[in-house]
This record gives sequence, structure tokens and C-alpha cells, in this order.
Amino acid sequence: MRFLWAVALVGLFFIGTALAETIELQVANQEIQLNNAVVTIKQGEKSAKEILSSNHMEIASPTENTEIVVDLLTTPAFDFYGIYEGKNKVLLFPIGYLKGEVRDETNNLINGAKLTFSCLPQAETEYPKETDDLGQFQIPNQEIGECTISAQWKGFMGKGTAIIVQGQATEIKIILGEEINGKDSWPLITVLTGLIFFALVSWLIYQKKSKPGKKIKTVIKEEKPSKEEHLEILAKALPEKEKNLILILAQQKEEWTTQSTLRYQMHLPRMSMGRLVNSLESKGLVETEKVGKLIKLRLTAKAKGKSK
Repeated sequence: MRFLWAVALVGLFFIGTALAETIELQVANQEIQLNNAVVTIKQGEKSAKEILSSNHMEIASPTENTEIVVDLLTTPAFDFYGIYEGKNKVLLFPIGYLKGEVRDETNNLINGAKLTFSCLPQAETEYPKETDDLGQFQIPNQEIGECTISAQWKGFMGKGTAIIVQGQATEIKIILGEEINGKDSWPLITVLTGLIFFALVSWLIYQKKSKPGKKIKTVIKEEKPSKEEHLEILAKALPEKEKNLILILAQQKEEWTTQSTLRYQMHLPRMSMGRLVNSLESKGLVETEKVGKLIKLRLTAKAKGKSK
């Protein structure tokens, strides 16, 4: 009986070893040794901690969206954060800790104030939608950069800007000192309505007076350029970094590519990458999709030269 138990335990050990994968931890745009750092692995509701002896570690049955948080123990807060995307590698980005509170003009803490975050670069973070019971909010793994936080509560609003630094705890206080008054917008609405009405009347008068003759339309059939030719023509009209991102996306084998992978290939900080993506998205050349905590990108039909 004891022999059978021993065989079963050995079998379970080998099965667990086979399922574990060796993961390389790589800090974006930096060469940092993570020896003696504490790493936290989060898989859904489960989490585990261990001390690193190198920039490699083993994770049992890792899945997409497995979170990795690294603490160098030399700073007050966590230092690096990354998400496992497969390919036996996790790209880590520097982070800090952001904590804030919302108060009214008499310095009372306001719970339930609505919050809006505008962070550069575009954040792969689930931000709180309102302050907690103590009138506070916190984001433990905020990537470094600039964040503007707006708060609203019972007809009043306020905002503030925070700079997040690696491994540091940043605190911000937002005062609801500005009154939101919808009546102020009525004069502007009235003026715009008058302008639209005047433009419509002028157009109707012009249409009544003008009697256009018959026009013969000549239709010239043009050959559409190939995808490669279209991208080359498109790239010439774009700034250098936007052109590079379009061409890199065109070379990807998969339809969707994560933003962190593209940042790594282009060696760009998150702030620069976020602005780049926002610019191309506003031009209708890329589209984004959020999957869990990941942001994925792909070229649009417009960028590929295809009609929808």
C-alpha cells in the first residue's frame, strides 16, 4: 500500500513538472537583474509569491492574462508589472502606486464621487468608477506617466494631475470647487441653432434660383493598387513613427497584435505608444480591442485599401 502511495506521489510530481513552464522576465527597454526580488503571480482569484534567483521562473499551467508583479524591495511600492501572453516570456513595465481622495470645498471627504481617468499612455488598467466609503481611490499597479483624474458629485466637479514614478507612492487630492451649471450652455445652443437655420434658408433660396443643365458624367475605371502598394502610398503621407507602426502591423502573421508586443518591437515607452495609437485610431487606420487587461490592435479596412 505504501509503495502505491509513493508511486502516485512521484507521478503527480512529474505531471506538475511537465505542466510547469519556464518564463523569462524581461524589463522593457532596460537591462535589470531581478535577483532577490519578490514576484507575485496572479491567476484569477489565486495568487502566489516567490523570491527570484534570476530573470527566469517557473509557472504551473500559465494562462493568458496571468499577471506578474515584481517588487525590488528597495522602493516603497511595487516596481514592475506584466501580463503573460504566451511565448514563454513576460514583458515587464515600470509601475508606481496611485492613491487619491476627493473633498468638497469645506474639506469633507466625499464617498461615491464619479471618477474619470485620462492617463497617457492609454492604460491597460481597470480604474475605479467612484470613490469608496472613505472618499478615496487607489490603483496599486499604475504604469509610470501622467494621469489626470476628474471627479463629479451633486453638481460640482474638480480635477487634478498626478505624475506616477517607478516604485513610488503618489498621492493626489481633488477638490470639488467648480459648479456644473447646464444653464450656461443655453446661449451657445441658441446661437448655433440660429446659424443652422440661416444656412438652411440660404441653401433653399440658392437651389430655387439655380437651374442646372444636364451633365454628362464620364466614368473612368481605375485599377485599385495592391495591398502592398496601398500601404506604401499611405506610409509616405504619415509621420515616421506612425509609418513604422503601420508597416509593422502589416507584417504580423496574426490579425490582432497586443500593444505591449508592438511597444517592445518599436522600443517605445508607454506614453509615446499611447499617443501614437490614439493618433492612428483617430485617422481610422487602426482599431483597438480590449481583451481582459490586454489591448490589441489591427489595421482597419481603410489602411488595407479595402472597402467595408
